[in-house]
Amino acid sequence: MRFPGGGGRRRHRAGAALGDQFLCNRVGWEWCRASVGKIRRHGAAPPDRHQLGASPPAGARLAVHSRTSERRRAMRVWCNGAMREGAAIEPGDRGFTLGDGLFETLRWADGAARHLDRHLARLRAGAAFLGIPLRWSDAELGAAMAAVVREPGLEEAAIRLSLSRGPSARGLLPPSEPRPTVVVSAGPLPPAGSATAIVARSTRRNEYSPLSRIKSLCYLDNVIAAREAAECGADQALLLNTAGRLAESAAANLFLVSAGELLTPPVSDGALPGIARQLLIERCGAIERPLDVEALISADHAFLSNSLGLRALNRIDGRTLAVDEPLLSALATRIDR
Repeated sequence: MRFPGGGGRRRHRAGAALGDQFLCNRVGWEWCRASVGKIRRHGAAPPDRHQLGASPPAGARLAVHSRTSERRRAMRVWCNGAMREGAAIEPGDRGFTLGDGLFETLRWADGAARHLDRHLARLRAGAAFLGIPLRWSDAELGAAMAAVVREPGLEEAAIRLSLSRGPSARGLLPPSEPRPTVVVSAGPLPPAGSATAIVARSTRRNEYSPLSRIKSLCYLDNVIAAREAAECGADQALLLNTAGRLAESAAANLFLVSAGELLTPPVSDGALPGIARQLLIERCGAIERPLDVEALISADHAFLSNSLGLRALNRIDGRTLAVDEPLLSALATRIDR
């Protein structure tokens, strides 16, 4: 599979004929190549501006901010089967006291939660590993998501589904008969657009921990890395594993376009098995490969993926990277449904 960049450091010229630079599987990349060519030849707008971070006019931003503030004031959540004004979590809930639980983040668009079946399958697999019973059916959880989006009138939203083991007495051992807590909430999508990043130095991703392969509620390593990025004036933090290889970012999977290939760190190096990540592998021919900081330095392009979209990195540790927005748009459209 071939991607733009072919080892060179130059940005692609607008309108450049990219077809000869790609070799890919017929299922995924041929579709992306055709989309990129159409955008570049005719100046067509990307199919989803949220994926590329197009900024609305100032007046529109003010209107969106006003509507967002009203929705936050009226925000209700689904908790253990009922809609509530906020979730009353018991003080002894193990999700609150120990981070004993899991979560999923989903994107709501066009009246549906994107890739709901994949998200719930991952949630159930993680719950089975931790021994947390999840008595709600997929249909019930899907209906809960629709309810939390419908009440505030959100057309697009970020949905958060949180599952904890529930309340228990003090101590580490879980109760023999847990009473799990399930909370579903929704809010506006976060700001989009290209981002800056640093390689975090304050913490590492532990690729040996089974928690690196599930969406655990315990995200403190990620919080530490995100704080470091903010203190450095960057938007994102990239995490190395204990061997010094790239794992992921604090809130997304990492992809590099280098020497014509789309690369991402393997799960064995600490990458979370992300839903968007897996779709990029299945549909766009992305390759899992151990990546070090040198690979990052020499990459032609870099971007992050999570269930809310793809986000280009335009600078890492002060080094500027080219952003190929038509490519990113084509990939995002390919994995959207």
